[in-house]
Amino acid sequence: MDVALKWAKIEIMRFIREPVSLFFTLIFPILLIYIFGDSFGAETSSDGVNYYNSLVSIDVSFLISNFTLMGIGNDLANQKENGITDSMRLLPIHTWLHTVIQSVSYLLLLFISTGLLTAYVYIRYDDIVFQGNIGAYALFMVISYFFFVNLTKFMISFSFSARTLQLINSTVFFCFLFCSGIVIPKESLPEILQKVVDYSPLYVTYKVLESIWNNSFSEWTYVKGSIYLLILALAFYAFAFLKRQTRNKMKNRQVRES
Repeated sequence: MDVALKWAKIEIMRFIREPVSLFFTLIFPILLIYIFGDSFGAETSSDGVNYYNSLVSIDVSFLISNFTLMGIGNDLANQKENGITDSMRLLPIHTWLHTVIQSVSYLLLLFISTGLLTAYVYIRYDDIVFQGNIGAYALFMVISYFFFVNLTKFMISFSFSARTLQLINSTVFFCFLFCSGIVIPKESLPEILQKVVDYSPLYVTYKVLESIWNNSFSEWTYVKGSIYLLILALAFYAFAFLKRQTRNKMKNRQVRES
């Protein structure tokens, strides 16, 4: 237990000491809230819900994707390029245990960031009311995180430089962002993209979290969104695992031949 706690502390401190990761985890989301909140906060949807009550769900959805693809992605890419990932296999700790500790550490940082952002929204804006189930909200955050972190690890598994991997992660993130209905309303997108948006993981995350926050979701929508993200998460986990196994077999073959 002591080893796990110490390792978790190492993971958290290393992530916090990375300026780029910290910026995209906390500072950039607050800037996003400030821009969107001050620009559109007074508007009201057709359901009578003001935009302020969509702010947290918008930013949490943004934060989950941003935190994993940009924050964790940058961190893992740097670890890989600096040889830290390979060095960790030599330590007296099982690979699966390290993966669990690392995931829990990242998830803890995600919830801390979410708490700070939520507090900022409540302090800055009036008429913010959470009407849903906090357990359902937190659980769907974890499910969404599980998908995005496995997608990130899959992309990091490719044999590119850290800079190239970070560029790929950034590209995927911005594709998700602009096809999520957050930056550009779904109705304003080209017709072809409107059909694709419904299947965007970031759009699914945002719509489900927003409906929970405003207590307007149905159980089927929640279950359907959860199953969809879990299937994608398991698929990317399997791809990354097979890729890692193939790479290890090739390395072992090269060692035997030499």
